[in-house]
Amino acid sequence: MSDRLSAPLQCFDLRTRAVHSGVLCGPVEFDGSAEVGHLHLLRRGPSRVTNPQWRRSAVIEACVLFIPRSGDHQLDGGHASGSDVEG
Repeated sequence: MSDRLSAPLQCFDLRTRAVHSGVLCGPVEFDGSAEVGHLHLLRRGPSRVTNPQWRRSAVIEACVLFIPRSGDHQLDGGHASGSDVEG
């Protein structure tokens, strides 16, 4: 039995690529010129997200960050213990 999302998702050509997996210490820049969206999974640890259109946002617990359109942004896991990030 398929779930309710299977049929709508078949209408899209979805491709993924892991850019980083593991502890993130310090900032990582994501370039918006590739015209792709981003999905970041923050497993644990504090992190900051910065985007030219947004203010700097602090993330303090596990979450999923979905950026559907291309755009420059930065993830920063800090310099002490870092944060555990996928994507």
